[in-house]
Amino acid sequence: MSPENKPSAASLPLTGFLVVLVVCLLWGGSIPTIKVSENGIPPLVAATGRITLATLLLFIYARIIKEPVMLPRQDLRHGVLLGVFFGLTMLFLYLGLVFTNAARGTIFYSTKPFWVAVGAHFIMTQDRLNLRKLAGLSLALIGVYLTFWSPGATGLETDWGNLMEIGAALFFSATALYTKWLSNREKLGHFQTLFPMMLFSIPILLVSTLILEWSLPIKFYLIDLLAFGYQSLGAQFLAYIMWFWLIHRYPVSQVASFTFLVPLVGVILSAIFLGEPTPPALWLGLALVGAGIILVNLPKKGPETTQITPSVSKSS
Repeated sequence: MSPENKPSAASLPLTGFLVVLVVCLLWGGSIPTIKVSENGIPPLVAATGRITLATLLLFIYARIIKEPVMLPRQDLRHGVLLGVFFGLTMLFLYLGLVFTNAARGTIFYSTKPFWVAVGAHFIMTQDRLNLRKLAGLSLALIGVYLTFWSPGATGLETDWGNLMEIGAALFFSATALYTKWLSNREKLGHFQTLFPMMLFSIPILLVSTLILEWSLPIKFYLIDLLAFGYQSLGAQFLAYIMWFWLIHRYPVSQVASFTFLVPLVGVILSAIFLGEPTPPALWLGLALVGAGIILVNLPKKGPETTQITPSVSKSS
């Protein structure tokens, strides 16, 4: 029985809710720390170093707990494709933040659950769009539009940055959906999809770094190194282990619905630590995106419904 159809997936237990909450907090701080590290470390250098370090740590951790990390030979092509999707995610995420601020980047990148729900409609038979979900998509699109054109978001460079963050969200959503499809198709541990995804993304990031940033200087300021450490250890290594554990066990759209907390955390941290402006239009856009994501991923009521609120039940 696939994880999508397990009885334990009928509701998100307390353990699952707490795990997804920690993931949201870690990811919420990711984009502000990327902006911080840009001062001394070129963005693609940071992205390549982040994934390389996290991949090494994941390999060591998996060896310690004796978990397999590589896909079977016949499925290796799926790992390569996951790596391509994820490499493009990181490429657009880091480059986009050169041309936009952290608050807007967080909101645009956090449209991931919105795109996951759209993709799930076409590839998962039990996760179709309906009128309620379409209303949620419309709300989210209005929120994205307001955020895109809110004060301080004008100019060609900023527009390109915003579009890159949306592109990063699309590629991340493709990664999540492909991972869910693969885990339903094959009996795989979450390390067996996470490790190849990270490993095969490194060549894409490395080549991009050599082409675009070969002449840029690197300055190792303490604050930049601390920000880079957070990205590698917290937002990548720890958060992705927990994220893949979640999507291997619960419906991907159900888990994704809780990540509306990510942009809220990101916007608040961007205002506190980076001093970025947060005009009313930005907050309104954030509220509409969050409401749209909740509507899109809220399960329909009935005998086979899945609860979106955390329930105190035995974790699978």
